[in-house]
Amino acid sequence: MNYKTIEIETRSPSYAAINPTANKIYITYEYAGLILIINTQKGEIESKISVDYPTDIIISSSLNKVYVTAANGVYEIDGSINEYNQLYKIPEIASIGLGIQDCPSSLRNHLFAVDPTTNKVYTSKYEDESISVHSGNDSNSLVDTISFKESKWSLLSSSSTKPSFVLVNEDAEILYVKAYVTASAGGGGGWSEQLLVVDLDTKKIIKRRTAPSSKTQAGFALNRSNNTAFMRKCYQKAIVKYDGYLEEVLHTTVLDSTGFLKRIFADYSHFAEVIVINPATNKVYTSDSKCGLLYEIEG
Repeated sequence: MNYKTIEIETRSPSYAAINPTANKIYITYEYAGLILIINTQKGEIESKISVDYPTDIIISSSLNKVYVTAANGVYEIDGSINEYNQLYKIPEIASIGLGIQDCPSSLRNHLFAVDPTTNKVYTSKYEDESISVHSGNDSNSLVDTISFKESKWSLLSSSSTKPSFVLVNEDAEILYVKAYVTASAGGGGGWSEQLLVVDLDTKKIIKRRTAPSSKTQAGFALNRSNNTAFMRKCYQKAIVKYDGYLEEVLHTTVLDSTGFLKRIFADYSHFAEVIVINPATNKVYTSDSKCGLLYEIEG
């Protein structure tokens, strides 16, 4: 398998985002207080910025500006020279300009998502086992609810589906929802973390995939340019490419070929904690915090 590597930090990343125009990847390390700027063309770290507990990243490709939320405010980074200023809040999207897309790099808590075609806001309600749907023009206006609660309940069996992540795929008219799913019957039961595909028209779950287990977070990325999704394969150091509906495995990129028994007992939590895609080059970048590497593979 052909791939390239770029040296990064040997610690768990929190969030990552890419500016495809500038060929730069930004990675935040929340507990290390660090923002990493990587030049993918040169294959090297271009700059490091120290801030308090940096997390989410928003990129405006058209203005070459990057906005990173932190414990003490928001940092605006000039992508052309890597200089930064501290702001009090993230500017409104309209004032930032074009070139912004909702592209989370993992299945870490992403509690709300906006459908730009309908201006609807989808918010996960963990304890209520539902997704609330609000009008983007009026955040107080509840227009719909997608419920995952059982229609029937009995003393012999029960289940729950508690969402913690939601992302809109507006082209496919679906939602991706990561949920903590429990089920019990006849005195036994179990739980799992699942990635659900929900049809926005019927509000029904049309596909389920087991989310990779992780001590920190599991990477996930959506390539909106060709409607494909990427996630780490369970029990293996490999990245799986799915169609947008998660129905079909299109390709699997294996980065470490080991025997089956070794994979069963191995801990891959350090691998693919964040995944980002450059839609302009169709390159996929995934982290390995144990080795301190960022892998570049074909998407």
